Amino acid sequence: MKLEYEPSEYNIYLQGKNKIVIWNTVTDKLMSVNKGTELYNCYYNTNKMGKSKEYLLNGSIGSEESIHMLCGLLNIKSAKSEEYSEYIKEEYTKKTEDTLEVVVTTTFGCNFGCAYCCQGTSKDFTVFDENLVDNITYILSNSNLKKLHVTWYGGEPLLHGKKIIKASGKLKQYCKEQNYSYTSDLLTNGYLLTTKICKELTDADINFFQISLDGSKKNHDNSRYLKSGLPTFDAIMANIESIEKNDDIKAKISVRININSCENDAIDIINDLMEYKANTWKKTKFYLSPIEIRLGTDDSENTNAQTPQKFSKLFNDFIQIGKKKGIPLFIPGFYKGSCTATKENSMVIDPKGNIFKCWDEVIKENLKVATIDSKPDTILEQIKNSNWSTFKASNTSLCSTCKLLPACGGNCAIKHKETVEYEGFHSACPPIKLILKEYILDRAISKGVLEHSEESIFQYSAVSLESLQMASRK
Repeated sequence: MKLEYEPSEYNIYLQGKNKIVIWNTVTDKLMSVNKGTELYNCYYNTNKMGKSKEYLLNGSIGSEESIHMLCGLLNIKSAKSEEYSEYIKEEYTKKTEDTLEVVVTTTFGCNFGCAYCCQGTSKDFTVFDENLVDNITYILSNSNLKKLHVTWYGGEPLLHGKKIIKASGKLKQYCKEQNYSYTSDLLTNGYLLTTKICKELTDADINFFQISLDGSKKNHDNSRYLKSGLPTFDAIMANIESIEKNDDIKAKISVRININSCENDAIDIINDLMEYKANTWKKTKFYLSPIEIRLGTDDSENTNAQTPQKFSKLFNDFIQIGKKKGIPLFIPGFYKGSCTATKENSMVIDPKGNIFKCWDEVIKENLKVATIDSKPDTILEQIKNSNWSTFKASNTSLCSTCKLLPACGGNCAIKHKETVEYEGFHSACPPIKLILKEYILDRAISKGVLEHSEESIFQYSAVSLESLQMASRK
């Protein structure tokens, strides 16, 4: 029996010289097809004209076409497509499955004096109580969850590094005794992340670190300085370099390079990284991120002075130059709108023991949903049924007709409170939307869909914002 198929409306195409790459945002599957086949013509016509030639398949098991069907790239034309309705039914899978995710704001205190800090420049140096460990394990033991993930956050958490090491060690031991899984990471400005402290942190199962820089060395030292005004770039890079050289430290580091003005230049940033031979680093990867106005930002006039379009151009330049220089890069992906605020079993705890759903809300005590001293059942109920649990990007006009919706899920829920619309996207869209070509190529190569040598055939390719919009479902 022959079946009639048509391409999924959730396919995104990247057209190369003699090959086309297709990414389906519902199934998150990537495939490539060589020029000269009927399947290629089908996708090519859809990409160029929004139409597809009627394509008949005999349904033979193991054929290339049947594989594309199983990956969601092709749908049965005669049957009513359920891909969108099924997706909406599950709504981004905003569950943490069997994991309790806890963000511990160790302190709001910091050794830096960044004017744009989302927690303001007037710091409260209150530190988390050691009893917090018992509170977390008590909540976990009163749930049906079998995994615990803790993120250590600040302020600057390493102002109290020893206390974190002790607390994480206790959580690690508890989970081991109860046959639970325990993982942990830490966000830091990197200034205090010496090899000694890093080794002790990894021994306590804190194995992933996110470090922040601000653009090039010049820009960083002008905006991310000690409270005394002294620069910090060289000290941070020297710490990472020492960790890289220490084979006893089994850690992974992600360096987020913040961009907040048009003064940043990709070549300058790359050259400053090359001064430390970052192209030889194995544990560390780099990416760019725009600095955004958040709830507590003091220096709001300068924040996000760079437009999304200019940021995407800078990020693209950074990727292209970084690849040529051998800099280890990280291109952030899409997370289906799943974050601490929208997940059912996630929470943020401030130094006083107040519990919130969103990282941005910890500076506003009136936004708390519970306290750490509340009954475990109350805490679990409150974090499951918070204001954010009903957020659906599909209810917004631009998101509902975007092919990226199944992958993106609206990105950050809190950004949808107030959005600025541009042509083809809005301010809540993830920055990666504007450099989809680089994202798709990176995924395709990492998954073996393309060879590194094939990247050049997509040199003049692009994914337009217009091609991401579907007919309205309203």
